[in-house]
Amino acid sequence: IHTALAQGLGSGQEQHLHERIAEELTALGSTDAATLGEIARHRLASRDEDLARTAALRAGDAALALLAPHEAARWYREALARGPEARTRERCDVLIRLGEAERRSGTDSFEVRLVEAGSLALELRDPDLAARAALANHRGMHSRTGFVDDQPLELLQLALALQGDLDPG
Repeated sequence: IHTALAQGLGSGQEQHLHERIAEELTALGSTDAATLGEIARHRLASRDEDLARTAALRAGDAALALLAPHEAARWYREALARGPEARTRERCDVLIRLGEAERRSGTDSFEVRLVEAGSLALELRDPDLAARAALANHRGMHSRTGFVDDQPLELLQLALALQGDLDPG
């Protein structure tokens, strides 16, 4: 039925219907992960990139809270794809969320995301984002005994220096 209906609509009409469905679901006020995921799905198919990004972030946060990091990472990737390309605090925040979800899901690329987020946080001179990126970049019980990963440690020291609490030298 969905395919038959979609074939009869132009892309503008289809986008408008997705917007309307997302608005109606949002008006219900539900905060459960399934509903937030549906809202995000419809927002991603609509025209408004800002609403799509916000909905994808909310769906990712809900999935991560339910210990579904693969699902959360998928939503965060969608948000990143619709986010600002510019090197902004918002982009840094999404990179940290994505890196955290990838780390929790066991994806090796989490370090790349968090190093990029940390570099961006330092470029923006934002100690809070730098600290979040550094603290998210750990391996937990998968750490090796006797090995110190210098990147997160250096980033955390620089974040403290931005705060004015420590000389990074």
